[in-house]
Amino acid sequence: MADSIKLTILKKLTTLLLSVTPANGYESDLTGRVFRGRTLYGKEAPETMITIVESPRPDGPNFAGENVAMHEDWQLLVQGWAKDDPRNPTDPLYPIMADVEAALFRTVAMNKVGDGMYPADYRFGNLCAGLQIGPGVVRPASEVSSKAFFYLPLRVSLARQVG
Repeated sequence: MADSIKLTILKKLTTLLLSVTPANGYESDLTGRVFRGRTLYGKEAPETMITIVESPRPDGPNFAGENVAMHEDWQLLVQGWAKDDPRNPTDPLYPIMADVEAALFRTVAMNKVGDGMYPADYRFGNLCAGLQIGPGVVRPASEVSSKAFFYLPLRVSLARQVG
């Protein structure tokens, strides 16, 4: 069975984030540290890692227009953790979040004529109708997580044609 459009996009997003390595010009190294659909991690998890999950509260419905069966704004959350700094626990997260943002910018960057600057990454290979990267939030450890973490929201607009 072929992957659904959502799973295909999630896999492309994972591949994009796995490219965050010093060899590709980033400060962080996310090699083997990007996961999908997990919110619980144990001692086996790497200290620095990223997970991609769907937002627990989706947007309300978008009613489709002419010749479009469905329009949906799909909310994703990119969550990241790093080795805690005992004195300033959130500090190590900022460079990782900046690298993740830089990689995500490849999905929306356009050249002067309005084409995707990075065609393979632009809108995940033009699989979605639009993409918005929200502002990231860095949070200290709490009852939600035993380690400091960041959230970076991503809104993926999907439009499906009739027929």
